[in-house]
Amino acid sequence: MKPDRLITSKKSVVLIALFIISSVFVLSFPYPLQERPNGMWDGGTIPDEHAYFGWAWIYYKTGKTYVPLEDVGRTKIQHLDFFIGNTPENCVFVKIDVSDSSAAGSPTLPSKNPPNIQSPTKQPDSRSRLEVRPRDVTVTVYNGHNTGISGLFIVIRGKSGLQFEGFSDKEGKFTARIPPGFYTVTVFIKESTKESTKGFTKGALKTTFATDFFNLNYPILANAELKSLSGGKAEVNIHVDHYVNKNLDGAKVYVWEVGKLQGKLQEMLQGKKPTGYTNKNGDLTLTIPTQGIYHVIVVKETENIIPPVGSVIVEVDGRYAIANRWYPGYSYLIIPFWLTGTINFINIFNCFIATSAVYLLSRRLYNKDTAFYATLLVITSSLGMMMIYSRGMADYASMAFSTAGIALFIESIHSERAMNSFLAFIGGLSFAFGIAARYSAAAIIVALIVYILLRFVRNANTPSISISSLKKALPVLSFILGLFIITSLLLSYNTTLFGSPLSSGYQMSHRLEMVDGNVTIKTPKETMIERYLHPSWKSISSSLKLSLPQLFLLLTPLFIAPIGFLLDFRRSRAWLLFLWGFIILFLYIQLGGVGIPPYEEMRYFLPVLPPAAVLSAHAISHTLSHLKKRESVFMHLQLTLLVILGFLIAYCGIFWQLHRREIGMVFNPPFIAYIMAGVVILSLYWMMVKVFVKDSMDAKGNKR
Repeated sequence: MKPDRLITSKKSVVLIALFIISSVFVLSFPYPLQERPNGMWDGGTIPDEHAYFGWAWIYYKTGKTYVPLEDVGRTKIQHLDFFIGNTPENCVFVKIDVSDSSAAGSPTLPSKNPPNIQSPTKQPDSRSRLEVRPRDVTVTVYNGHNTGISGLFIVIRGKSGLQFEGFSDKEGKFTARIPPGFYTVTVFIKESTKESTKGFTKGALKTTFATDFFNLNYPILANAELKSLSGGKAEVNIHVDHYVNKNLDGAKVYVWEVGKLQGKLQEMLQGKKPTGYTNKNGDLTLTIPTQGIYHVIVVKETENIIPPVGSVIVEVDGRYAIANRWYPGYSYLIIPFWLTGTINFINIFNCFIATSAVYLLSRRLYNKDTAFYATLLVITSSLGMMMIYSRGMADYASMAFSTAGIALFIESIHSERAMNSFLAFIGGLSFAFGIAARYSAAAIIVALIVYILLRFVRNANTPSISISSLKKALPVLSFILGLFIITSLLLSYNTTLFGSPLSSGYQMSHRLEMVDGNVTIKTPKETMIERYLHPSWKSISSSLKLSLPQLFLLLTPLFIAPIGFLLDFRRSRAWLLFLWGFIILFLYIQLGGVGIPPYEEMRYFLPVLPPAAVLSAHAISHTLSHLKKRESVFMHLQLTLLVILGFLIAYCGIFWQLHRREIGMVFNPPFIAYIMAGVVILSLYWMMVKVFVKDSMDAKGNKR
């Protein structure tokens, strides 16, 4: 074997060994993965992981990108009694209205302006669900002509024993201020000397209602109305609404004569076929053969969905639903790994994509030595290993697929393969998926555009446009096509659910309230870009104070990369890498609050790792090529310390995630880590600057 091939083979073995070691290192930590009682997938240490796992389960279970509110929560059941007399005047029906006690008027439903909601794993706040407070509950008693019946005794009793009672007024109404909870309304009907109630059979009508809607588990509401009464038979219309979405389609309706009610609810429903199902208007007409009291049970079966963290309420075709704040891309990626029992390896897979892409990119832009060191830095990155541990987060997938997209595109425009256009197309799809996993990856496209323009300017002196130059344009068009396919799906998702292509669930942080049975939502006045892109020196300086100490240890190659850029700043490749990293850094630094809490918040800077690693690797490779053997051994020793530092800080970060509640929100790596990082960076800088100065002096001497 030739010496060059032998060296390449040894380096490949080193990279494979490091990949296996880092994978085993991450997998050695316990990772909480479980299924909730309803079967929903759950897990992770970062709260947002519950969202990605939860929505993966929802997409797999329902096949929908959003879930109507009537399908949220457990199976919904509503009980309703009514009395059929010998005339419409002698029929009795009951209706319950739950109102917002502080409301004035009844606003109509607004358009697409959803608020945030949270899972029960997080502390609820005023934005997460209907406010829990006493409400005005009105019980209306009316006859077959929809005329109120006065003087009937009404009792509202809660599960806790709390009770309210009184008589219906001349409009048939009784109102009470009711604390949150679940209640049964009993309306006592009896023989009376009053004409409006003459002929009533002794008995009571019972109806249930709720004023506590934890985690968007809104109830259904049912009421009855007489359509006709003749020949001893009555036609009664049952109308069913969800508390938010009116006209509930497909609800099961069961009917019993009260005298024939026996056993518990489950026993009554077991094996019994529904009397019928509500239509698209929420209605079902029943034929009642005899006079008497009838008990109706309405059942709306659901998917037993608990809204995950990161869910929002949206309006689609006039009905409210919950949807994922983020585009479903990464949650869909979770599904095959979960179903095959390999969910623990999802980010190992993403790491393989990332490292392969970095190797391909740096080998194409520079050489094999640079590719080796760049890949080594990515594999042993502490920030990278932390995010490999967080299987439920989309950050590593976003970094991996966007890097793969760039690598495939660069390869397609530089090589002479017949499959260049296909490579570029796959690169466009991959890059777009990276955007779908985390939207900020879209900003990297600026670096690619600048790179293409710089290459175009460099070739602008060509006398005429040749066939070969036209062929080189095909990969660009193929990349754009791949990019467009997935990006159009993302923009369509945002438009359908959030109102515009540039909107997203991130900005929908407004409170949902119920006002007299209607949903009201404040309208956000900003798009996603308007809300999150407002740089100022104050916000940048604030973020730098918080982030720099963590970046120093978690993303150490970032502090070596400037040398690589200075060595190569006249080349378009250096500007591609520089802008790639700078745009992401600027995007998150200008937010002002990045850096709190520690460790995990640095995930936003993960896309900076590939360009920082390649630039650092170029500086390392260039320096080593100019060092004597003894000096190169010393430099390799520093690189070994850098690898050890990566594992040390990754351990600290993962340990903190596992014990975040006991440790608290602190960034507390061992002090030796700062010393190691300082020694490594200073040593590398000393050797790199030494070579840089020597090169400059040699260049001046040659000119003379």
